[in-house]
Amino acid sequence: MKTSKNKVEIFEINNLYGCRDSITMKTIIEPQYDSEPIFKNGIAIVDSEDKYGLIDHFGKILVPVKYDDIRGFQGEYTRVCFEDKWGIINIYGEEIIPAIYDSVCDFRQGHTELLSLGDTWISEKIPNPLRK
Repeated sequence: MKTSKNKVEIFEINNLYGCRDSITMKTIIEPQYDSEPIFKNGIAIVDSEDKYGLIDHFGKILVPVKYDDIRGFQGEYTRVCFEDKWGIINIYGEEIIPAIYDSVCDFRQGHTELLSLGDTWISEKIPNPLRK
């Protein structure tokens, strides 16, 4: 999908939210989201039928609406829940830590603590994208 360099404007039709170019008013994303996207640092969590994804402030879909929950941004990483299991993706939808854990706690100094299989805690390193 090609978008202009203008930021998007959120609009609502029949209780569904979409995005359009703020200058040309051309629709970028048809109204399909149940809640109004709220942007933070150029990214918004969007939802449809109790599933969540991510879009950027240009209206580009970064992560399709497929997760049961998305929360806890830190930098370009976020925690996701898929089929009652938690993992971590980046803002481009790439899986960093697979959604196989019962819980994912807050990030701490490049690590996140994961709870898997009952009471077993695992601490796993999250890669630094600047060190590639």
